[in-house]
Amino acid sequence: MYTDFRSSDSTARLVILITLFINPENLHHGPAAIHAKLEALGLTPMTRKDVYNILVNPFVDRYNLLFDYAKWGVIKDKDGRKGMKESEIKELVEEVVSRCLELSCKVSILGLTPPR
Repeated sequence: MYTDFRSSDSTARLVILITLFINPENLHHGPAAIHAKLEALGLTPMTRKDVYNILVNPFVDRYNLLFDYAKWGVIKDKDGRKGMKESEIKELVEEVVSRCLELSCKVSILGLTPPR
């Protein structure tokens, strides 16, 4: 549907990104195949902010495909350098964990008890 009715709305873009990364059919695809799908949908380039927004979404509970893609193809800076280093992924995960502590639906995924 997004292919036929493209939108410049950031929420619509995020929904399509989430759908792509949590789709069980895509879990066995490599970063290049995911990138081809992103390009076909007009969703490239993907940025660190996109990865963050996907990870903090309450519906996302699988991260491996997203991290694989982040290491391979996320645009990191204005010169178009691609791929996030392990240290950058770790920093991002720390930010996501901090944010997820505020979201009770994500706290269970982290194995923590929600604050009362």
